[in-house]
Amino acid sequence: MVAGKLSALKTRTDVNGSTPQPAGEDMLPTVPLSLADGAITATLAPDGTAVSYSGERQRVNLNLGMGYYHRAGGGGELIGTTEASSMIGNHLAVGTRALIYRSRRDVLFNTVWQIPDSGLRLKASGDYMWGNQEFNFPSGLAELDLEQYGWALSAKWIIPESEECSSLHSLGVSLWGARANQTSHAEPVYYMDETDTAYQIWRDPRLLAEGRLKGASADIQVALLPNVVSRGSVGYEELVFPFFDGSREVNSSMYSNFEFFWEPFKSLT
Repeated sequence: MVAGKLSALKTRTDVNGSTPQPAGEDMLPTVPLSLADGAITATLAPDGTAVSYSGERQRVNLNLGMGYYHRAGGGGELIGTTEASSMIGNHLAVGTRALIYRSRRDVLFNTVWQIPDSGLRLKASGDYMWGNQEFNFPSGLAELDLEQYGWALSAKWIIPESEECSSLHSLGVSLWGARANQTSHAEPVYYMDETDTAYQIWRDPRLLAEGRLKGASADIQVALLPNVVSRGSVGYEELVFPFFDGSREVNSSMYSNFEFFWEPFKSLT
């Protein structure tokens, strides 16, 4: 959740898109496996392998971007993900998720606490991402090492089910923030710009404006119909880019997120 909220480095990034072409692995089978009376399941596919363990109080998922078929040139940037979660007692759950890319790593931690004998649920999340990324500077393309910290806090009151208040499910508030840092500083580069009448020499320090994000929202979940549920958040976000000369750029905007869940019958949502 946190990691996806921040594109916190102020520069232009070139994205080379391409139209996917049919590959040989599209016609190869996927092999399912089940072990330990179904507690361990696995899926062996041409382009990836997934292994899951479901215990009484723990759950672990492992996804690798490696299968039984190797295609020349690789198959995307994401190498694999690992997820693990566990109950501690009857009211506290903890979990972690790691995403491994070819050029960066992203680790997320979550904690959810249901306060006993109340409808109050608290959630805390933290995220750390590090690695390198290619940016388009005035002097040309260059890779820089980056890191990003993110956090999120939320409190939700789950309203007890009753005849007087059957449509309103929950009310809550959320806070979040993130900060990006440039961890590698290349030597300044001098480049020449040619015009019709002169040659100009420019100095490119290859520095990024490191973003700072913060936001807040009010959250609600309501049953519009017995089989239609809406969940929404409305709030405010601010993204600040401080520059080395003491100035800064501030981008403020309203934040909103809405979801709808429809259950036409009990086995399908």
